[in-house]
Amino acid sequence: MEKTRLDKLTLAQITERRLWKFVPSPKADSVAYVAADAARRPVSLKDRLVATEVRLADGTSVWALLENVDVTLPEFTKHWLVAHFRVDSKWWRLARYHDVDADRRSPQMLADKLGKPLGDVFPIRYDIQDACATASEALAGTIDAEPEVRLKRSEIIRMAVPKRTPASS
Repeated sequence: MEKTRLDKLTLAQITERRLWKFVPSPKADSVAYVAADAARRPVSLKDRLVATEVRLADGTSVWALLENVDVTLPEFTKHWLVAHFRVDSKWWRLARYHDVDADRRSPQMLADKLGKPLGDVFPIRYDIQDACATASEALAGTIDAEPEVRLKRSEIIRMAVPKRTPASS
């Protein structure tokens, strides 16, 4: 299995293979590595990236890599979806409202990088239903500049770290 740095994925690679999975880094660094996923239409997108063209509000298309899509919990996806956009031949990650780098990777910063007004970029529409064998509201939707609902920090943490049920003996 050939590993590739996430930030080095090319358009040729993602048009050839739409599904990617996270793999251990060959070095002791914080760089994310991925490998092409052999699955064609998995039942889950856990720990996977989906390459897709998304549609900006003005109708233009941009390549994106989407991660944190939970087919069993669409509400999780609304708050935890990670989107990397292809801008100037590089991947640029949009921060979510609760991310520590939200001010440096904001919707306005993405619009600026694309050379468009915010209203021409957001909402961004995505549809990755053909990449997964499970029907779910999480597979098609919008990425908004401002979420409809902002969860409190405690709610974000609870969603990120779900309660575990005791293992049965």
